[in-house]
Amino acid sequence: MPSTRLTLIKNAQQKTRVAILFKSGGSEDPIASILTLAKNKLRLKNPERIFVEGGDEISSAEELAKVLQNDRELFISGGEDYIGLIKEEASKDGEALKTATIANFFQLSHVEPEALSQLERTATLEGMRHVFGMPDLHQGNTYPIGATFVTEDRIYPALIGNDIGCGMVLYSTRLYAPRFKPQRAVERLRGVEGRWDGPIKEMMNLAGVEPTEFDELTMGTIGGGNHFAEFQHVTEVFDESEFARANLSTDCVYLLVHSGSRRLGGSILDAHTAKYKHAGLDPSSPEGQEYLRQHDNACKWAKLNREVIARRVMEKLNADNNALVNNEQRKVEKVLDIWHNSVEKKEWNTGTEQAKQLWVHRKGAAPSDRGLVVIPGSRGACSFLVMPIGNQNENGYSLAHGAGRQMSRAEAKTRRVSPAQLRTTKLGSKVICDDETLLFEEAPYAYKKIDDVVRDLTEIHHFAKVVAVLTPLVTYKMRNE
Repeated sequence: MPSTRLTLIKNAQQKTRVAILFKSGGSEDPIASILTLAKNKLRLKNPERIFVEGGDEISSAEELAKVLQNDRELFISGGEDYIGLIKEEASKDGEALKTATIANFFQLSHVEPEALSQLERTATLEGMRHVFGMPDLHQGNTYPIGATFVTEDRIYPALIGNDIGCGMVLYSTRLYAPRFKPQRAVERLRGVEGRWDGPIKEMMNLAGVEPTEFDELTMGTIGGGNHFAEFQHVTEVFDESEFARANLSTDCVYLLVHSGSRRLGGSILDAHTAKYKHAGLDPSSPEGQEYLRQHDNACKWAKLNREVIARRVMEKLNADNNALVNNEQRKVEKVLDIWHNSVEKKEWNTGTEQAKQLWVHRKGAAPSDRGLVVIPGSRGACSFLVMPIGNQNENGYSLAHGAGRQMSRAEAKTRRVSPAQLRTTKLGSKVICDDETLLFEEAPYAYKKIDDVVRDLTEIHHFAKVVAVLTPLVTYKMRNE
């Protein structure tokens, strides 16, 4: 049986490639044979998909037979979509040129090589000018999470991902921290799953959010993954003046909500990739303008979703009304509300060249040009309230959005700990999560040390200063209701 010369290429790291001789008739399942070769030769842990140049996926022996020819290049994926053939610009003398500057801000926080490879690949995208890796940088399906990408005359929906508008909102509540009883809160936090029966249409109209097919079923729901609603209290204040300026209190219980646009953002990205794959768009074109319109609406939708989640959760603990506590009027107030998955136009001025209007894409990166930023840890760690300082142009007007994963979800599920250990953290806080798979996937050990992430930003690079530390009391993930 004659052999065919093939080149296997790791889809997510295309410098990793290997030439093989493949006997197409020597196996009952040629797809499985190629994936096994890829696992051994490319050292790819879980090869799942095969693509040819252009993005067509090969999923059957018949499809493979049609494309098999000498010197064929096959792109092997670990589950992520085809990212396109990456080509570097070449100078006249033949040396490769990068189209963007890359700045990384992790020294104490560990970042795996694959995340770095993903970050470096984005520098070759058309129109890319600056790439910033935050200390919570970690591997995504195709592009990394915990990064900011700055482009000129080009926007890339795939860089933002499927949860457009995902972000954090922090509220003060009427609850008095010294009297807060976590176990009692656990017992009362029920009935916040599923569709919300509140005035959805009226609230969307007031917020300027266009109606979508997902409103009735998903508005006001937290979702899965790393999303949560968490009651916290202040355990340490580092900057008294900033703390007072933000009208914060050491005896108040705060509510931090992390969620996004739910299925809406995914539907927008799916429609884009079905037509354009991972290609970018000219923001001034009709296609670019339509994407930006949908993107902006998804961001508004996500913001309102967080507000409704906060309302639903606070109602269960009677924390949503103003109250008189120790002769002080305690109000429910929004401390901050920021998106960390979005794209926006921003005037970019480096001081060495004329200012330009560039597009800032954030994927798991908090904007640092809007005041206070909260950087949450894992569910067993504290969150840090920080204030950006210095020239934020140097860090892409962005900070870390959290601790960042250090372990895949699959690996996290293999750890031998009991669910009970994960439902009561080392800090004494409670975690509500009836889905044991999710409980293990989101365990504290799956995340980097938040202290290292924050120190990279505050002590090593001086992009921010710590204002206060918030310690979790109760974290709500999901309940079977």
